[in-house]
Amino acid sequence: METTTAMTEEEDPFAGFPPQPIKCQWLTERDREAAPSADIIRLIVDDQRGQCDPWANDVYQQHFLRDVQDFIGPTRAILVTDAGSIKAYIEPLSGTLDSIRSGLHSLSEAVSRVDLGSMEMLLGVDGCMRGESTHLQTVIHLQGEHLISQAIAVVKLYPTGAERANLVGWRVCEALGRVPDELIQARRINTSVGPILVLVCNDAAIFSARSRSNLASNLGLAIRQHFMQQAIAEPRAKYILIATHWQGINPDSGRWSGDAFRQAAEFLNDETGATVVTTLRAPKPDLVGAASRFNVVGARMDKVATLLVSDTYGD
Repeated sequence: METTTAMTEEEDPFAGFPPQPIKCQWLTERDREAAPSADIIRLIVDDQRGQCDPWANDVYQQHFLRDVQDFIGPTRAILVTDAGSIKAYIEPLSGTLDSIRSGLHSLSEAVSRVDLGSMEMLLGVDGCMRGESTHLQTVIHLQGEHLISQAIAVVKLYPTGAERANLVGWRVCEALGRVPDELIQARRINTSVGPILVLVCNDAAIFSARSRSNLASNLGLAIRQHFMQQAIAEPRAKYILIATHWQGINPDSGRWSGDAFRQAAEFLNDETGATVVTTLRAPKPDLVGAASRFNVVGARMDKVATLLVSDTYGD
């Protein structure tokens, strides 16, 4: 999903824009009614709020989370966002654990300037080099604090083809030949609604039908085994979050992207019994269709409410 081709600063779609308001809508009346007692509220977000390309949106999104929570009102639910919901510029990272710690410190500084609100959340936070690559991709477990550490940060490990040279989670595993203990501890997150296993975007594609048939690399197989071990460890994960970036309709083929994620959700539900929740960004006209296509899978689907979030720029 990421590009390694350098772009000019003039192409930055968020440069110079102040924080921008949002518009929220429940997917259905059932979602609105379920929200106060739901376990999870998942976001399906207008793609104008964030690009797949390596441009920071942390200023544009500064009040995003507070505005979402103001709309939701009182609830016991955990808020789960799309991957890269907050994206900030960070310095280049090398393939070491120390470098990941440095990157997480930079993300802490960016998140400290964001209005988090008061809900417990699993927040997609990415670090990128301006116009070059998004080399640190994470989901952070936050309960009101801004400080990000490895103990609460799930780091994306499995790259797309274009990310193999720069995704720092993969590079660390590649250098060591395994998943280090420091990147295992946060994969299963103990939340107020029970254990949740988190897969950051292409992490989940490792469970697609194609990957299950064709994956041959020892490191890829070790990463998949690590994910599955965490999913079935006792006490079992109650939910699995697949936090993805952009999904949409290919204008050439007329077909939706993301079949790998839909296959992964079905497979993981069958294998683990966990309810699988997918989050994403999509074009504004397709938000309802995207929410339905990437539906919640599992026995606890009625405990998950879906909120559609639209940008207001240009309205």
